[in-house]
Amino acid sequence: MILTAKENRRKEVTGLLFGIAFTSFLTGITEPIEFSFMFLSPVLYFVHAILTASSFIVVYLMDIHHGFGFSAGAIDYVLNFGIAQRPLFLLVIGLIYGVVYFAVFYFLIKGLNLSTPGREDEEDLEEEIDEGNDTVTGDKYDHLANQYIKALGGKENITSLDNCATRLRMQLDQPSQVDEKTLKRHGAKGVMKTGNKNVQVIVGTDVEFVASAMRERMNQSTHESVASNDKQETKEADSEKPSPKEPLQEKDFVAPITGTILDLTQVPDDVFSQKMMGDGFAIEPTDGSVVSPVDGEIVNVFPTKHAIGIRSNKGYEILIHVGVDTVELNGEGFETFVKEGDTVQKGQEIMKADIDQIKENVPSLISPIVLTNMADDAEITIKKDGQIEQGEADLITVQPN
Repeated sequence: MILTAKENRRKEVTGLLFGIAFTSFLTGITEPIEFSFMFLSPVLYFVHAILTASSFIVVYLMDIHHGFGFSAGAIDYVLNFGIAQRPLFLLVIGLIYGVVYFAVFYFLIKGLNLSTPGREDEEDLEEEIDEGNDTVTGDKYDHLANQYIKALGGKENITSLDNCATRLRMQLDQPSQVDEKTLKRHGAKGVMKTGNKNVQVIVGTDVEFVASAMRERMNQSTHESVASNDKQETKEADSEKPSPKEPLQEKDFVAPITGTILDLTQVPDDVFSQKMMGDGFAIEPTDGSVVSPVDGEIVNVFPTKHAIGIRSNKGYEILIHVGVDTVELNGEGFETFVKEGDTVQKGQEIMKADIDQIKENVPSLISPIVLTNMADDAEITIKKDGQIEQGEADLITVQPN
């Protein structure tokens, strides 16, 4: 997938895939790397499943026996080596399958022009807007709503519309009508089809405003048009890229939650693990108190109270999302102490979560902390691992290149 990515994106794809590939090799946890292509190109996942099944047949026929305690990674291989039967043959088989996987994936991706990380179209938004035909208003979110509805097959195709902290959740009458390229050109960070009719569009922390504007658009019988000078304002607003910022130093950021710090790729939600929302880290909490990691301003408090967005005084926008699928709890088990527009200081408590109640009702308590507006060439460094305490400094740095 690295070699088939566009040349100008190979560096970022290498960074993404190397980390999750090493995780898979070391621990045997394959979901992060599988999620990187299974939604974009299901045919590759089908081929992957066939190759994996054939490898089981091979080791069975060769009478190879090797137990594992967790997920058949390198750690389990070494720990159980002494009690295994013909374990060295696994290394030979692994090398052969590595060559087979590379050849099959490479030629399938190239030959069928499959979508994998780094191969997506990145046309500018300005090229998409047709000055003669597009219907735009001076409101940024109304314009985005109009484009999203079109790309989703029209309002008649949308049978249900909801949103969580970062994504639109919809049921569509005909999901095949979704135009993913158009959605991405207008700011969507990804599209997931999670069932026969269920589609999720990853928007970001502005999702609440986009969803609200879409509902208003869907309730209208006609779309109004305005003067062309509003179009230019909208194009300029929508095509903004993250502006260069000062470095985020050790003293500028503290741990918002007590718990175990994890790599973002370990979040069991591919929107975060694939870094569609941005880079960052995750914490598996042992205490439900959440404090602001930075001095700044509250920009989003989601109605379901499970996520809060903060803009630091240096301009970094930080999303704290407690748990996975916690939007489904509709605020139960959460208490917030701030509102949008409030000024906060590092270490100030902004939320309380009843983790004992919540963990019984969600897939995971792992909580992503994401910097959603980092420049493309900025680098985040996680300086600690293992157990961290709330309010602990010297945790991360962000350096623009």
